[in-house]
Formats: sequence, structure tokens, C-alpha cells
Amino acid sequence: MNLFYVPDIQDGLAHFSEEEARHCVHVLRHRPGDEVHLVDGRGGLHRAALTEVGKRRCRARLLASTPEFGKPPVELHLAVAPTKNMARFEWVVEK
Repeated sequence: MNLFYVPDIQDGLAHFSEEEARHCVHVLRHRPGDEVHLVDGRGGLHRAALTEVGKRRCRARLLASTPEFGKPPVELHLAVAPTKNMARFEWVVEK
């Protein structure tokens, strides 16, 4: 599965950035009609078919969408008692 980051999705069409288009066309050698998966940065996962493939731009038509892909099924709340050792507190936040 090839997954691309495409934040510019409007009216069922996805417009790839120049960098993503180059990767899609030159590195992975996709052609018009190939199906790819897209993420929009807002939690959406989309299945799309490439419609226009060029050296510096790509466009795809959305076939299916999952609006809240990857959203955890439960909310997690973490309570931490404050300590005098700030390094330990930072360690907890890091983990």
C-alpha cells in the first residue's frame, strides 16, 4: 500500500504537492488509473485513483473515505503527582 500525505483535497479531487508528486511518479512509477491511499492530516484516510500524472504534479479522484481513521476507541487521562525532581516529571511526560 502506497500512502501519500495530501492536505489539499477539495470536491473529491486530491492535488499532490510537488514533492509528493515526484515521489509518486518518478520513484514509485505510478501511472493514471493506479489506486493509492491518501492521508489529509486531519484524521482522514482516502482511497483514490490517479487521474493526472505529470513531472511535477499529480491529481487523484477519491474513491472512498474514512473520516476519523486511527482515532483511539477510548480517551486516556494520565494523572501524575508533582515531584521536586523536575527531570523525573519530564521523563514521565516524555514516555
